[in-house]
Amino acid sequence: NEKIARLIADTLFKIGSDGILAVEDSRTAETEVELVEGIELEKGYVSPYFINSEKESSVLNDPAVLLVHNKLDRLLDVVPLLNQLFKDKKEIVIIADGFGEEFIGNMIVGKLQGKFSPLLIETPGFGDSKLENLKNISAVTGAKVFDKTNKLSEATVSDFGSIKKIISKKDKTTLIGGDGTGIAERLEVLGGRLKDETSLFSKEKLERTIAALRGGIALIKVGANTENEQK
Repeated sequence: NEKIARLIADTLFKIGSDGILAVEDSRTAETEVELVEGIELEKGYVSPYFINSEKESSVLNDPAVLLVHNKLDRLLDVVPLLNQLFKDKKEIVIIADGFGEEFIGNMIVGKLQGKFSPLLIETPGFGDSKLENLKNISAVTGAKVFDKTNKLSEATVSDFGSIKKIISKKDKTTLIGGDGTGIAERLEVLGGRLKDETSLFSKEKLERTIAALRGGIALIKVGANTENEQK
């Protein structure tokens, strides 16, 4: 299909080689592209019990986003915060350095009982790069990063971020349509760091991060007259 091929080619030129491409069904017969704020993580769900889609993935629409630069072992550490959130919203994504078995188990039980719709993802990277990745996610979602300085016990609902849609698979997660208010500031910080960087490896990594944040996500909405044609 020449028309769709041209659409995809034009889109790839717009977002660049490090841009992210996502595909979803359109509600109309037209195929179109929407450029949105977003980011892709090289980590998926921590347990297959969070899968809620036929495509072996966990998909949440308009969930709250909580970012923690620490390992979460006890559900009690976030219960007061979750109780505040669940008055208005039941979908939540928690991205943290790690999760204890007790924490994961309690979140799965809550999901199976239908109390809320959670998704747990480990922060990508190692050592200091974990915090840098959380700051990138924060720039896209508007979520506050909790660490030793910003204590989780003092968190409020306003510290959650937001994302239009999240798709998490076994080894990859895509966040689509974020708040995006912190992206410009984050790009400025990364740009300054790029100028001072001497390591070629670190430079290439920074360049890819900057390109991904700047390019965002190209969302191709596939339209058709019938379901089979759409597939």
